Amino acid sequence: MRINYFSPLLPSQSGISEVAEQVVPALSQYATVTVWTDQTEWSQALAQSAKIRQYDPNDVSWRELNDTDLNVYHIGNNVHFHHGIWQISNRVPGLVVVHDVKLQHLFYGITCVRGRDGEGYIREISRRYGHEAGITARRFLSGEVPIAAVEDFSMTEWALENAAAVMVHTRTAFQQIAQADRWPVGYQPLAFHTPPILRERPRQAPPYRLVIFGYIAYNRRVEAVLEALGKFAQRRKFQLDIYGKLDDPDSINGCIQQFNLKAQVKVHGFVDDAVLDRALSEAHLAINLRYPTMGEASISQLRIWRHALPALVTQVGWYAEQPEDIVCFVRPEHEVEDIQQHLAALIKQPEHFRAMGQRGRQRLESMHSPDAYAQAIVRFAAQLKPGYQNLTTQYWLEQVAGIMAPWQAGELSDRDLDRVTQTISWLSHPTNQPGNIDSITSTKKSPR
Repeated sequence: MRINYFSPLLPSQSGISEVAEQVVPALSQYATVTVWTDQTEWSQALAQSAKIRQYDPNDVSWRELNDTDLNVYHIGNNVHFHHGIWQISNRVPGLVVVHDVKLQHLFYGITCVRGRDGEGYIREISRRYGHEAGITARRFLSGEVPIAAVEDFSMTEWALENAAAVMVHTRTAFQQIAQADRWPVGYQPLAFHTPPILRERPRQAPPYRLVIFGYIAYNRRVEAVLEALGKFAQRRKFQLDIYGKLDDPDSINGCIQQFNLKAQVKVHGFVDDAVLDRALSEAHLAINLRYPTMGEASISQLRIWRHALPALVTQVGWYAEQPEDIVCFVRPEHEVEDIQQHLAALIKQPEHFRAMGQRGRQRLESMHSPDAYAQAIVRFAAQLKPGYQNLTTQYWLEQVAGIMAPWQAGELSDRDLDRVTQTISWLSHPTNQPGNIDSITSTKKSPR
């Protein structure tokens, strides 16, 4: 079995690249894997498990992409990591692995930031979600409302238009996509390797070490955490460490000042994995809030469980799917109140939290193995194999139909005829290149 695997790779600062580092070696036990990347650097450890190929979305080897049993595309919200992958997935069908169910940030980045096509973005929002949604999108582009106002226009179907099948990591996303009844869809918990050794947790006594880490955007609710800690009577029993890139450092530093937390809070910035792992091993409680959520499974939460560390999570999306004895829930509408109650409980019952962290590690070990993830991909390949290659042929036939539509009106140019000839030639002999892809795909019938 041959599988092409498209994903961000280490050393890129993407959690999905960590998944690739763990899944590809497991997948290589079942198939010959070629990993495709538009990065200039990648992990040498990964190169020991699979062949690594660079690609340019506008100049890719179509023969190699079609001469395989399955193309696997990992799609998330970061335009820097996923634009090229989406471009390829939109032309050659495959298994699309959806990491974020709400992909508004990705398509805003593709159309408005990289494409400089604000009107195209508004047209796409209007076409998919209606006239009022288009008005909201226009207000967002003019700066009248924040991006949160358009995040519920998920754009997920845009990412799946040419998918042969879909794999998701949350049950909520599975139900949403299955309801559309357009693609074979499967649920598979996100993979994360569990290291065999952990440092011994420090004594359960003050000062209790709290930790927040990752990319700290507005939906990580750090300002709410600082308010809860700042107004908590026993705040001197806690030390909060914040690791990672801050999206709005002025806001967080302002809250630290406002609530007089300089003695209790330290902002470390981005640190390497070894430093972060040591911090997680020494902490008593992680705070891993998301609101709003983009519908993603949390690689950060899996990393927390790897250290048998208990955690506070927002009761939404994937987080709300977790058992109540594995995490502490924070309700979005009662954040400060709930955080303070959990901090008080940690002081009274530290062993209860220690046991919760250990159950989280057990859940990680039992449900999130890279080998199970690899086997799920192999099952998709086996199920899709009959007729899978025909999907590519169907795609290019649609391109021919689109190019020839003006024929009846006598508007077909010599250039159009040449493109039709190239495409028919490729359909007859798929090992040839199908011509200038950009010129052909520009006629695709779905508006962009």
